[in-house]
Amino acid sequence: MVLSEGEGDSHAAVLITARASLLDAAHAPPGPAQGWTEKIGHPPEWAALWIELAPTSLLSYAAPGWRLET
Repeated sequence: MVLSEGEGDSHAAVLITARASLLDAAHAPPGPAQGWTEKIGHPPEWAALWIELAPTSLLSYAAPGWRLET
């Protein structure tokens, strides 16, 4: 999985290498759906499948001009 933000001298990226499993909503752990519900205000009923990652490595990079925006 790759996560990225920004461009050029103000970008950051995270590369996660992982084993992945697809879980139907009935077999997904309750934590992520509960977190979504608390943050958004309703359950993620649109999610038919969940991806469970078992990371084996993680690499991150932030260019000198990148700043975390909150």
